[in-house]
Amino acid sequence: MFIISIKLNSTLFNFKMLLCQMLHPKVLSLHDSLLWHTRLGYLPLESMKHIHNMPAPTLKTRIHMSNLPKAKQCRKLFTDSSTKSVAHFDLLHIDTWRPYHTPTYNGYSYFLTIVDDYSKITWTHLLATESNAFPIVKAFVTYVSTQFNTKVKVIRSDNAPEFSGKSAQAYYTSQGIAHQSSCIHTPQQNGVVKRKHKHLLETSRALLFQANLPIQFWGECLLTTTYLIKRYVCYGIRSSLGASLSTNVRVSSNHYFIVSVLHFSKPKTYKQASKDPQWVEAMNKEINALTTNSTWEFLPLPPGKRTISCKWIYKVKLKADGTIERYKARLVAKEFTQKYGIDYVANKWDPFQLDINNAFLRGDLHEKVYMQPPEGIQAPAGTDCRLRKSLYGLKQASRQWFSKLNSALICLGYQQSKNDYSLYFQYNAQGTIIVAVYVDDIVITGSNSEDITALNAHLDQQFIIKDLGKLHFFLGFEVQSIADSLFMTQIKFTHELMADSGLQFPTSNSKGYLTPLPSNSKLSHTEGPLLADVEYYRSMVGKLNFLTNTRPDLSFSVQMLRQFMQSPREPHLQALIHLLNYVSNITTRGIILKGSSKLSLEAYSDWTACPHTRRSITAETEYRAMAQTVAEVTWLVRLLADLGVTDLLPVTLHCHNNSALHIARNSVFHERTKHIDIDCQLIFPLLTRSRMC
Repeated sequence: MFIISIKLNSTLFNFKMLLCQMLHPKVLSLHDSLLWHTRLGYLPLESMKHIHNMPAPTLKTRIHMSNLPKAKQCRKLFTDSSTKSVAHFDLLHIDTWRPYHTPTYNGYSYFLTIVDDYSKITWTHLLATESNAFPIVKAFVTYVSTQFNTKVKVIRSDNAPEFSGKSAQAYYTSQGIAHQSSCIHTPQQNGVVKRKHKHLLETSRALLFQANLPIQFWGECLLTTTYLIKRYVCYGIRSSLGASLSTNVRVSSNHYFIVSVLHFSKPKTYKQASKDPQWVEAMNKEINALTTNSTWEFLPLPPGKRTISCKWIYKVKLKADGTIERYKARLVAKEFTQKYGIDYVANKWDPFQLDINNAFLRGDLHEKVYMQPPEGIQAPAGTDCRLRKSLYGLKQASRQWFSKLNSALICLGYQQSKNDYSLYFQYNAQGTIIVAVYVDDIVITGSNSEDITALNAHLDQQFIIKDLGKLHFFLGFEVQSIADSLFMTQIKFTHELMADSGLQFPTSNSKGYLTPLPSNSKLSHTEGPLLADVEYYRSMVGKLNFLTNTRPDLSFSVQMLRQFMQSPREPHLQALIHLLNYVSNITTRGIILKGSSKLSLEAYSDWTACPHTRRSITAETEYRAMAQTVAEVTWLVRLLADLGVTDLLPVTLHCHNNSALHIARNSVFHERTKHIDIDCQLIFPLLTRSRMC
């Protein structure tokens, strides 16, 4: 070590050695790495490791480095707040978050955050506009006063006009609340709520991405995040549980759920599915079924032939209560669509349900179709899949499967109904068996349980079936057997409808919604402004129309709302909301189908029930309505005859137009009826043969 004194004498420098001491390298390590860290201009420790013979960093060095951020800061540190809270609600931090680029399904683009400084408990509220923020703050102050018997003393916010305007200042003065506002462009002075925004948004995005939800659900994830952080056990917070403190009720861990429980996420690609063991197992089952069934063989592609591509489709099958039944993976051919039909179940006897495993793979494929090897299957080099069996997605797949099932049932002596090709029946000395088919789901009922068991065994021998036992859930309907009756409901569908509506419904049995529509409701095509979003109206009315299958009390109201599907207006939307509130009162309503020894069939015909679209009230229009009703009744009588219900004639047809009734009973030709189509002239023969009255 050298210490030198230098003095300037005229134009000369005088050097004087004060100390000259050579230190041994081992002595230099006395200050360890801290000295070298300082000598090298605060070189990062990671870089010091690469210098030869450099001492290893010590704890003292790391502590010294913790002061380095002071040298990097761009502005002075902000002092701590002088206002200290000593009790709950002494100080509230409030702030609104800027508009989200995608509104929620309810149209919310902002949210308001309120943080209690003492306990750090947080409340959030979704907002359509920033102007809605301060009314919520006022309501929150009132809530604190009434529910916790205390008063808010200080509110801290930024200089936003909704919190610092004249009306807001007048409210603070009237309530004796001190308002603290931050300086312009100084968010650090309102840092508690600003940092809380960051926490809320990061957790909300994690929930959103984990569940693969659309971005429009960010509001629901935000509210879920707020619900969860109230229940965190946070050290440094003056409460063991935030939720318990804010409600004075001990919270239960049973309230914790994963967001994906509400939304069963489905992978979109094979790469995503291959990372989840549940979907891998589902794909392996599908591949095993394809291999066992000899669905394809690997052959070189002949010249002039082209291959079709394929992809994996993933679906979560649910039980009637909404829980997961199984994960289902299907390999389908691209560029083809699969069409489905709708069937119904028979009644009186106990119905049983079957499911055909890999039904579409059972059909024989006669055409030469080549397909690219699917993901997850190793094919020999230079070969493609020559399909030997039909595959999901091919146009002929459903036809080939139904043809094979039809042949199997015909061979067992079942007859196919000519009035509904998805219906089969068999009558013998032992009893009656009725079979209804919906793609690969089969419902069987009848009077002889032995015949039902024999049919199950035969189908299981030809196809691999899954016996689901008594019918409980089919085509969205919950079915319960009660004595000699069937009780059909759509509870799961109703709950999904309520969730899709995006509305906040009142408590059950609300007295404000005791009827489907208000008693003074008069809807027209011209009153009120047109709706900007017509898709919401059409979607909700369409779902309500499906609900009328088990809710006949909704039929008239839904029929009224359906008349305005093309150009819905604001009054129509209000009527729809009223109907949805009525449905939410009791979601367990349904329809009971009772067995009866005496059945009757009645039909009602009315052409002029709609005052908005009718063009006349002449006998001709009523007569045409009667003709359409008679045609429908004729088909229904034949279908019921296939089910063994034969004692229905004569069918009573109701019509309130006397002129139309006279035309129906009198076949005399005259000028006023000569232009009516010949297909309408089927009422008179049925009346003369006493088939209708």
